[in-house]
Amino acid sequence: MAATGVPMVSNGDSPAGPDLVSPDLYRRFALPYERRLAEEARRLGCAYALHLCGNTTRILNDMISTGADALELDYKTDAALAHEKMKDRTTFIGNLDPGPRNREEKGALRRLRVPPTGHQPWIPF
Repeated sequence: MAATGVPMVSNGDSPAGPDLVSPDLYRRFALPYERRLAEEARRLGCAYALHLCGNTTRILNDMISTGADALELDYKTDAALAHEKMKDRTTFIGNLDPGPRNREEKGALRRLRVPPTGHQPWIPF
């Protein structure tokens, strides 16, 4: 993908999410490879986004440590805590519940609880 000139690549590592494996297994088997992907993307001149499904609250620090330019977090993750940990370190993509309450734009906007900071902590929609 980098050879085509794209500015960003992403990886969805859903099976490594804490709803399926323990944080210890994540750290042992997934984290080293996610770090390598972030390094390779950077070497190729691309930004890198990482996505894991499920409630990633317990491994947020590990995900940040990958060096990913952006983390796409599932709605199950504590958004306020994620914002606090990620600010000034990486971009926050997500995390609105895709359920029926948020199918309308107004419903989704009412549920945004993290105030903006000076550096755009999430990707606008």
